[in-house]
Amino acid sequence: MEGIRKYIPIQNLYYLLCYAWDLAEQRDKIKVDAEHCNTYPDLFAKLLVAGCQRLFRYGIYHEYVYVEEDRYGVKGKLNVSKTLRGNHWREGRLHCNYDEYSHDVLINQIIYATLRRLMNYDGLDAANHKAVKSVYLQFPPVSLIPLTKEDFGKVTITRNNRFYGLLVHICQLIFESLLPDEHTKGKYHFLDFSKDRLNAIFEKFLFNFYKKECRDDYPTVDRSYIDFQMSPVDEGTVSHLPTMITDVTMTNKRMERKIILDAKYYVQTLVSRPEEGSKEHIRREHISQIMSYVLNQEDASVPYTLSTNGILVYPKVQKSIFDTYRYRNTDHYIRVCTVDLNEEWKEIDRRLKEIIKF
Repeated sequence: MEGIRKYIPIQNLYYLLCYAWDLAEQRDKIKVDAEHCNTYPDLFAKLLVAGCQRLFRYGIYHEYVYVEEDRYGVKGKLNVSKTLRGNHWREGRLHCNYDEYSHDVLINQIIYATLRRLMNYDGLDAANHKAVKSVYLQFPPVSLIPLTKEDFGKVTITRNNRFYGLLVHICQLIFESLLPDEHTKGKYHFLDFSKDRLNAIFEKFLFNFYKKECRDDYPTVDRSYIDFQMSPVDEGTVSHLPTMITDVTMTNKRMERKIILDAKYYVQTLVSRPEEGSKEHIRREHISQIMSYVLNQEDASVPYTLSTNGILVYPKVQKSIFDTYRYRNTDHYIRVCTVDLNEEWKEIDRRLKEIIKF
């Protein structure tokens, strides 16, 4: 945890997550004093509390829910057969079906259950724990569901509840990070971010940043599939070559420009080997990977693919790197660079736009 926090400050992690979730436009709608958050769970708790307080001000989401119940008096549609079959009419109760405009819906149930989960996590500081409990008690009555991974996939975000998209993502992150304690029933412990998880966040962050912030220079930002430019020698041989998938491919067909960008979240950007005189260098497999993308995407019928550039992007650790190399006498350039995630956000923004300029 300490190593991660050293290179991604808590406030900046929130910005990265907003881009990774494709909700960058909402990153300033929740204001928290992240500098005084000591842990990521404290940040998540502050974000969820601030988000709920915003919901209380602007109104909790409602939708029509189908209700079928036995009740005194008619409401909605009377179901005569079920009323007679159950003999409820003898007690003066009728079986009715109706639609009720209610806030007891899945999207609110997820938030409510997450607040309850946070209340049972002892790692929050006292002020945060108190704030979570206060919001939990203020929340309108909704069912406390046993939250599952599948519940998050059932949520539908529309124009009417778009702000909930950010809160649901925060809830899902909390759900995936707080695991039941094996030794104490009803309690949770925080699962630290793994390198693979951070690499996935870093990759999605870069993808959505360039898609949103650089659309004028590169209207098309996607992940492209590239086949090795190799074919079987023997007739009838089935190819077992894999297909390569880029992290980010940026294209401007009108200007005939293309960049392939590969995200690498590593604590060590450079490595060294004693047998090579301990000279620091980029990992060979990383260079080989970006070169494979650039060379195998060439298509003689699409001239600008013959001048496609490749970029390896790392978070800055010990030193800042901005190296550009030319491949032989071609028009392909390969750049290896770092982004200091410990900087102010405007500096990160500036750096990310700088590294794609050739």
